[in-house]
Amino acid sequence: MLNVINAKDLCDIVLIGHSYGGMVATGVADRARDKGQQLIYIDAFVPQDGQSLLDLNEVARRACRSSRRPANGWRVPPNPTPRIRRLLTSNG
Repeated sequence: MLNVINAKDLCDIVLIGHSYGGMVATGVADRARDKGQQLIYIDAFVPQDGQSLLDLNEVARRACRSSRRPANGWRVPPNPTPRIRRLLTSNG
């Protein structure tokens, strides 16, 4: 987004963030302050300075902590696709 804003020399921009897009819009707004933008959040995560998505999402934070592997405590496995989830939870 920043590359497009800068390449097209856009100004008076309006950024709209929905859901996780609130994180992205906040980051873009922070880095394009001189573009005179308006920032709109629609049912979105609205981070304060220095916050990550996990800081704002307690459920995801608990899931990540519980899924860490003992040998690699900082690594979190990726979310399984719906197909893999069905295979893992099927009874045969």
